[in-house]
Amino acid sequence: MAEDYSSQAAFPFAQRFALSGTADKVTEIKLPKDGRKLTVIFETNAGKFTHTGTDDTAIGTEFFTVPADSAFEVVYGMGVSAADPLSVYVGSGTASTNVCVLLEGKVDLEDRN
Repeated sequence: MAEDYSSQAAFPFAQRFALSGTADKVTEIKLPKDGRKLTVIFETNAGKFTHTGTDDTAIGTEFFTVPADSAFEVVYGMGVSAADPLSVYVGSGTASTNVCVLLEGKVDLEDRN
């Protein structure tokens, strides 16, 4: 089931969830348009990250493998990637992998004088 953070307006925002009980199925993460940076950690098991897919379906052939317990960061919401709605997809070859998500907003990333 999709993780919908699209209405999140307070940053930083942290959340933890378990992927579906089926290996290599993706979970959609709906991102807030005011967010700017996504950090993902797959606990214990390696994970897969992609920008294309459909929630709760098999992962496609285009994905980035993220080692277990390693932070993977993506800056988004600028340029071509600014199209709304903003979504990414995560999965794992191991069923029920836990995923930690940290969202940071544009204010969190601006230079402060």
